[in-house]
Amino acid sequence: MNKPVKCSRCGSKSPLNLVSLRYNTEDEAGRLLVYCAKCRNDFSSQIDINIPLDNVNEEVFIDLYRTNKTSADPITAAEIVFGTANRELVQAAQMYLAKQK
Repeated sequence: MNKPVKCSRCGSKSPLNLVSLRYNTEDEAGRLLVYCAKCRNDFSSQIDINIPLDNVNEEVFIDLYRTNKTSADPITAAEIVFGTANRELVQAAQMYLAKQK
């Protein structure tokens, strides 16, 4: 059963975007979160990736790992973005993370 997707910061269900925030200034890859417009505005200087959630599918999600745009834990990221962690999706993301190390 999928959990409802909501803003990772404030819990809003208003129009949401997938964003990436770097863990620190040295890292190229960041963590994946879902933010509403207000929270995106509050953190705009720290956001690297900003994709409307309606445009995010499994292929887009995996591409973020394949292109080293995120190093977020795939299980947590999938739950945040899709409301559930699909096993095949998580395994594919984990494979790309392993290749980066």
